[in-house]
Amino acid sequence: MSLVIQYIILIIVFIWTLGMIVFYILLFFKPSLVTKNNPELSEKTALSEVEVIYYNAYLKYLENKFCDSVTELDKITTTDQPETFDTLKLRATCLEKLGYLSESVENISKALNLVPKEAELIIMRALIHQKLGNFKLAHEDFRNAITLNKKFEIYIPTLFLLDSMSENEEFENIAKKRAENLGYFELRKLN
Repeated sequence: MSLVIQYIILIIVFIWTLGMIVFYILLFFKPSLVTKNNPELSEKTALSEVEVIYYNAYLKYLENKFCDSVTELDKITTTDQPETFDTLKLRATCLEKLGYLSESVENISKALNLVPKEAELIIMRALIHQKLGNFKLAHEDFRNAITLNKKFEIYIPTLFLLDSMSENEEFENIAKKRAENLGYFELRKLN
């Protein structure tokens, strides 16, 4: 092939690639612009409102803007779509980072209702229960996570420690009171 034909083919491929990039950017940020006149395309490729909200919240999470991320995720309640496992998990992670431990546990539990055998999320809930002084619940979650995924066997020593802590009600009550009285950042220093 001659050099001119190779350049023409290269230019055509470049223009086609650029067009596809623009198409997907428009599809992601403004699905209605791309899919308005094509209902079949709209159903197959347009991102749902929840997916767009999740993406925006995740970007804020990556910037360590946890409060902004939770605010973004709260917009899902204004849609007619239910929260997904990913949105609940992201909200729980942000709430935990902000120190709202009980609310984080609630979101983790909702996410686990959708995907019950997610061992990593069960470990996250166990660690938060441990911070809150709920040693029996933490013990149960650690045990369940280890049963689901053997890679979490590193927590077996924690199970033995939690056994002794949860048997001593006085110790558990002291830990719960301390968790209530301390701020989140002071709790982090303890761990």
